Amino acid sequence: MDKKLMQANDYENILRFLSLIQESEGDYRYRVLKHLADIFKYNNLTFLLVDENGMFTNPLGLNISNKLCYMYTQHYFKTDIFHPVNLSTQLMLTKKAITISDIMPYKQFEDTEYYNDFLKKDNLYYEVALPLNVDNKLVGGIGVFRSKEEGDFRAKDLEILTYLSKYIAYHLYKYQETSQIKHENFMYENCVSQLPIGLVVPTLFRIL
Repeated sequence: MDKKLMQANDYENILRFLSLIQESEGDYRYRVLKHLADIFKYNNLTFLLVDENGMFTNPLGLNISNKLCYMYTQHYFKTDIFHPVNLSTQLMLTKKAITISDIMPYKQFEDTEYYNDFLKKDNLYYEVALPLNVDNKLVGGIGVFRSKEEGDFRAKDLEILTYLSKYIAYHLYKYQETSQIKHENFMYENCVSQLPIGLVVPTLFRIL
């Protein structure tokens, strides 16, 4: 990777990106992926959520085949070198943008099932993973991919993605929090309007 780091136009792009992802309309994850592609030209992307057990789930892809996303949820999450089960907690909490070479040499990576039976099917080779942490809690993850022909990520790419990662994580956390509140309010209002003798407690979702 070269040593060319961010310049003035990169900071302008970052500010534009941060402004756009705060819009209230549409799905937050799709908005993030779309603007990563439009502004920074990261064209092959996935955005995963984290379930109650702290595991990646529900991948949303941009220029990633639906078949690949489905295969990931069925089996290949087990072989994902960036999955929380396979990655050290310290690395996930201390580094905002993790490369393959942070985990293993590329020669070793080329022998993995994750590459040979999974990424290779979509002509993907290089990957940067963004573990999205808020207060040392994993709330999601983004995968940024490139083919061999496109070349490896540069030092500037890693600096940009490191900078963006913490903001994406924070806004994801707030988006989920707001969505949960809206859902609870809907359940509450729906119950009150239809069940005058009962009440749903939003935090427990039990009828009293």
